[in-house]
Amino acid sequence: MIKTKEDAKRILNNVDPEKVFYVCDGSILHNIKNLNTILKYMHPDAYAHHANPEKNDFAKWLSEVMGDETLAKNILHKSKEEAQKVVERRMVFLEKKAQVKTTKSKVKKRSKTKPKKKK
Repeated sequence: MIKTKEDAKRILNNVDPEKVFYVCDGSILHNIKNLNTILKYMHPDAYAHHANPEKNDFAKWLSEVMGDETLAKNILHKSKEEAQKVVERRMVFLEKKAQVKTTKSKVKKRSKTKPKKKK
């Protein structure tokens, strides 16, 4: 569950090198942005190798490595195109959640009294 902007940032960041996902087509996933891009262009056979009725390697990686159980559950039993759209929506949500809220800077108001004229 994503409760804080730090949670969102953690999920958007790259995983440790030993936890990357090696796709059967040679692609390597370091983060969900990579997953989103790869899903757009991945051959359907490569997707079926990792996501089929028996297993979903992407969901497992998202849950166990990335820590995003919500996204993992939401891509189960989806076509490649549907999964990509789910990942893209989640990515947008996480990016918004990770943004730092800006605070309004305090601007000193000018004094209403007139400055003294120099003599």
